[in-house]
Amino acid sequence: MKKGLIILGGVAVVVGGAYAYYYYNEQIGALKNLDFKVIGYKIITANLDKASVQLTIRLTNRSVFEVKVEDFFVDVYLDEKKISDLQPVAPFLIPSKDLNGKPSYSDANIIVEFSPRQLGLDAIGFISGYLNKKDMNIRVVGSAKLKSAFVTLPVPVEYNTTLKEILSPT
Repeated sequence: MKKGLIILGGVAVVVGGAYAYYYYNEQIGALKNLDFKVIGYKIITANLDKASVQLTIRLTNRSVFEVKVEDFFVDVYLDEKKISDLQPVAPFLIPSKDLNGKPSYSDANIIVEFSPRQLGLDAIGFISGYLNKKDMNIRVVGSAKLKSAFVTLPVPVEYNTTLKEILSPT
C-alpha cells in the first residue's frame, strides 16, 4: 500500500510539474504576443524651444490571459534622430480576449517633449513642415515590463510609422 501511494504521489508531482511548465510557457507566449501601435497624437505645445506631443498608443492582447503593463520605457526617433525620452506612464491593464475570441486592447498616452532646434529646424521649417504635413519617419523603440498571473517579463517594443500615417484619418 505504501508503494502504491508513493507511485501515485510521484505521478501527481510529474503531472503537476508538467502542467506548471505548460502554464508558465502559455503565460510567456501571452506576454510576447501583444501588438503595439501609435494610433493618434495631440500637439500640446509647439515653439522653437519646446514641442510637446501626446502620442496615443494601443496595446492589443490576443491571449486568454489578462496582462498588466507595469513599466513602459521608449525612445522616440524622428527621421532617425533621437528626439525624446518618454515621461513615465502609470501602470495599466490590458484585458484578455473576449469569449468570442475578439482581441482586447488598452490605450495609453505618452508625452514626448523635444526641441525643434535640436532637429535643425528653424521657425519657418518647423511650422511649414507641420502645416504641409511633410512626411517624416517616426520610430519608437524601448521595452515594456509586462505581468500576467505570476510571470513578469521585459518585452522589447519597436514600432515604425510615418507622420502621414499618424495624421491620416482612419
